[in-house]
Amino acid sequence: MDYPQLKQTAIKLLRNFGNTRQCILLKREGDIVKEYKGVGVKLRYKAEMVDGNIIKMGDAKVLCYFDVEPTEMIDIIRIENDEFSIIDAGDTSPDNITKLLYTLQVRKQGV
Repeated sequence: MDYPQLKQTAIKLLRNFGNTRQCILLKREGDIVKEYKGVGVKLRYKAEMVDGNIIKMGDAKVLCYFDVEPTEMIDIIRIENDEFSIIDAGDTSPDNITKLLYTLQVRKQGV
């Protein structure tokens, strides 16, 4: 399998078929915060998934791609003008090397 090509296909599908937004990952590296641009699609959780504990009302799922891996509970993601804490981060990596997409559970800052 050509996983780098699959990664390009996944990004193209996000752009073509998702309601994509410009995403900026605010990545903490020591005392410095670096910005990484990416693309992503923000989705709502179904009402039956909201349990008030793990998934709270207002949380969202973000399918995205960045050149660096988002870190939960440390990094922030900015989608348009809103900033979100990353509550949970996972990736799609069929060969355990090539990260095709990241799946994030995010919560609006200050909530």
